[in-house]
Amino acid sequence: MLPNERSVEMKKRAATSDPSTRERVVRAATRQFGDGGYGLTSMRDIARAARIRVATLYHHFKSKDELYHEVLEREQSKLRELMNSVLAEETDFRRQIERMVTLAFDYHRQNPSLAKLGLRALLGDGLTRPYDSRWLGMMEALLRPRAVKGEIKPIDPALFLITAGAVIQQHVVANGTYRQLVGRSVSAEEIEERTRTHVVQVILRSLGLDERPATH
Repeated sequence: MLPNERSVEMKKRAATSDPSTRERVVRAATRQFGDGGYGLTSMRDIARAARIRVATLYHHFKSKDELYHEVLEREQSKLRELMNSVLAEETDFRRQIERMVTLAFDYHRQNPSLAKLGLRALLGDGLTRPYDSRWLGMMEALLRPRAVKGEIKPIDPALFLITAGAVIQQHVVANGTYRQLVGRSVSAEEIEERTRTHVVQVILRSLGLDERPATH
C-alpha cells in the first residue's frame, strides 16, 4: 500500500470507529424512529440523517433491531436516573410523585422525539424483546406498601406505569390538538406550565393524592 493510500485508509478507519459517529447515529435514529416508526424507517434513512455511509452505520450496529433497542434503552436509562435521583433526595411520597412526573414531563418536552418513540413503543412498534422489568419493580416497591397501609388508593402498579407514561407523552406531542382546542401549542410558555400542572394533578388523582397536602 502506498503512503497516500495508507493515510486514506487510516482516516476511514478512524471515522468508522469514532465514538462521536455512534452518538450521531443514535441521535439520528431517535428522530427517525420517533417520526416514522420502526417499520417505515430504514437503515438507509438513518445513515442519511446521520450523514454517514450505510456501511459505516452497519459497522456500529449490525441490524435495525439492535439500533432500535439501543435507542430505547438509552432513553429508559436516562429516565431511571432521573427517577432514582428523586427517590434518593425526597422522603415525602407525594413530593416524590410530583417531582418524578415533573421531571419526566420536562425531559420529554426537551426531547419530543423520545415522547413519540415512547408512544410508539406502547403500541408495540418494533419491540422484539421483553419489557424492562426494572420499571415495574420500581413502581411495585413504591406503590404496594403504601396501598397496603391505606396511604393511597389500591392500584395496579403495571396499569399505573402504563397510564402515567401515556399521559405524559401524549400531552407532550399533542401540538395539533392543543392548537385546535386551546388556541396555542404546548410549546407556548403559559400552556406548557398549565399542562405540566394538569398532568401532575391527573397522576396524583389516580393515586388518591390530589386533596392531600405534602408534609414538610
